[in-house]
Amino acid sequence: MITQLPQLICPVKLLAPAVCLLFLTGCAADFTCSTPANPLPGANAGCLVIHDKKLLVIQQRSGRWSLPGGSSGRGEAAQCTAQRETWEETGLAVEVGNLVRVFNNGFHLFRCSAAGPHATPHATPNPSDRGEVKAVRWLPADQFQQLSWRFPEQAAYLQQLLTQEP
Repeated sequence: MITQLPQLICPVKLLAPAVCLLFLTGCAADFTCSTPANPLPGANAGCLVIHDKKLLVIQQRSGRWSLPGGSSGRGEAAQCTAQRETWEETGLAVEVGNLVRVFNNGFHLFRCSAAGPHATPHATPNPSDRGEVKAVRWLPADQFQQLSWRFPEQAAYLQQLLTQEP
């Protein structure tokens, strides 16, 4: 099966159109998923990245805010989905830790730790996926109510987690 994109044919089987585009343009060359010891079946997944009591969040083109995350590719472990989506949407390389929660909509939330020069809240990650992401920021708990959230039920849970962070 060949995945077709507007004015582009993906020669690499099993790649989602967006991943194929990144592959063909060379943007995805820096991303590799380290296979987890206990891979969970493919699922929508994302990363909970907290640093200095600030949460890594993205603003989508719609203007709504959410965690970095998205849909799994065919045969991709949930942990790899969380890692890849975070890299694509924020430009941050992360290490995926334990599963924190599975939300009612099936979204798997993993605790992740950022690595690299943009791992501190003083730096602004550069999203590599400009098609979906409008902005990336480190959000303190006291600013949660100021934002319009894509999934409001997740926002309340995330704010609670952030206020409990040591």
